[in-house]
Amino acid sequence: MLGNIYIGYQGVGKSQLAGRDTGYIDFESSNFRLSGGYRPTEWYKYYVTCAYRMACQGFNVLVSSHQVVRDELYEQRHFGAVIRVFIIYPSLELKQPWIKKLYERFLMDGCHKNRVAYLNALDRYTDNILGMQEDAQKYEFEEVEIKSMDYNLKEMLDKTNQN
Repeated sequence: MLGNIYIGYQGVGKSQLAGRDTGYIDFESSNFRLSGGYRPTEWYKYYVTCAYRMACQGFNVLVSSHQVVRDELYEQRHFGAVIRVFIIYPSLELKQPWIKKLYERFLMDGCHKNRVAYLNALDRYTDNILGMQEDAQKYEFEEVEIKSMDYNLKEMLDKTNQN
């Protein structure tokens, strides 16, 4: 049985879902940095290749929503048309509560990754979501739109596995 690839916007709960032994793997893009924080220019190619290979082995893989990752997922679709790619994002109407959620997450642990996510959403939330919606159409990714702050990501994604 093949797995799926899920592109998840920052803060959707990728790490939290994978951390509960749910059959989902959080494929953290920050692990594709070398010592000193250096990231090779074409890191995303290796990242996406690994994600497809894990999905071919039956894993449901949660990946980052960086533009280069979305583009590369499309470019590498030859790994098999049977690997379904979904894109998960909050609705535009959730802008303020989503930014607040990211800010509170940053305040709780203060890690650099969460600071960057908060600042990115603060500055580019609408552009990010519109870009993800556009790529879903352009690349024929299946969409999972979060319409409420009260959601269960596992239930939402489990429904995609039933179709």
